[in-house]
Amino acid sequence: MHCWTESRLGSIAGLAHPADTLFGAAPYTITLDGRVGRSITQWRWDFGDGQTSGDQNPVHTYTRAGVFNIRCTIVTDSGAYRVDSLPQVYVTGDTLVVGSGAADTSMSARIDISVDNRVPLSQMVIPLNWDGPFGLTFDSVSTAGLRTSNLTAANGGITVADLQQSNRRMTVVLNSDSASLMPPGSGRILGLYFHTPETMVSGENPIQIVGYDANEPILRTIPGVYTPFRINGVLRLGCCTGSSGNVDSDPDNIVDISDLMALMSFLFFDSKPIACAREGNIDGDPEGRVDISDLTCLVDFLYVSFTPPSACR
Repeated sequence: MHCWTESRLGSIAGLAHPADTLFGAAPYTITLDGRVGRSITQWRWDFGDGQTSGDQNPVHTYTRAGVFNIRCTIVTDSGAYRVDSLPQVYVTGDTLVVGSGAADTSMSARIDISVDNRVPLSQMVIPLNWDGPFGLTFDSVSTAGLRTSNLTAANGGITVADLQQSNRRMTVVLNSDSASLMPPGSGRILGLYFHTPETMVSGENPIQIVGYDANEPILRTIPGVYTPFRINGVLRLGCCTGSSGNVDSDPDNIVDISDLMALMSFLFFDSKPIACAREGNIDGDPEGRVDISDLTCLVDFLYVSFTPPSACR
C-alpha cells in the first residue's frame, strides 16, 4: 500500500471535486470524479459514513448529519495507492430546542435552550419571542454549568442584542473563538430568566425561536452558516394542580426519580430554585416551606408506603 500527497496525486490519478470543503443539509449528494493518470485496475472510495463505492466516478448521498472524511484507494499494476487528503464533508441537520417549564406568580422563572448539533459550531444566533397572555418580562441569561459555560458576557461569548421588552423579543448571539469551537453533541446551551406577573393567572405562554426584522436563527460552522430546525416551548403559570411532587416540571405531571434528584439538588447541592415551589411542598407545610421533610415524603411515596404527596397548597 502506497500513500501519496496532493503533490504526487496528479501523476497517479487526479481526483476532481467542487471545493476544498463540501457543505450542505442532509440528505446531501456529492459527485466525485476519478481521472485516470495511468492504468487503474480498481477504485475504492470510502465516504466516511460507513458506505463505500467501487465506481470511478461515484455519486453518494449522505443521509445523516455529521463531518465525514473521504478516502480513495486505487489499485494499479504497481500496487495500491491511497489518498487521505480529500475534502471534508459537512452535512447539517441540527436542532435548537426551547424547553418548557412551570412557575408560580411573582417569581423568576427559567427556560432552557438546547442544541443537538452534529457539526462543530462557532456561532449561534437565536432570535426569541415570548409574546403571550402573561406579560412576561425578560431578566437575564446564563450559561453557567451548560455546554457553553466558557462563553460569558465578559469575554464577548454571549450578547443580548435588540432587546425589546414591549414587543417581548430579543436576539441572543453565542460566539466561540476558532480555538474552542463547540464540538458536536447535545445538551443545554442557554438559560433564560423571566419575571412572572404578580397577579394570579393560569395557562401557557409560548417561548419561541422565530425570526424578526433582519434577525434570523442561524448556526455557523467552519464552511458557512445554515438554518437549524426549531422546537419551541412554553412557560406554564398557575402551577401545581392536584397533588404536589412534580418538582422537575415534567409536562405530563409524572412524579418519579427525576423529581427526587431535582429536590436533592435544590436542598443540598446547587440550590437551583424549584420552578414551582408548591410542587416541592410535598408534606403540605402550611407556610409552604420546602425542606428535608419534603424529601422524606417523596422517598416514602416512591419507594416505601407509596402514600401520595399532599394536595397543592
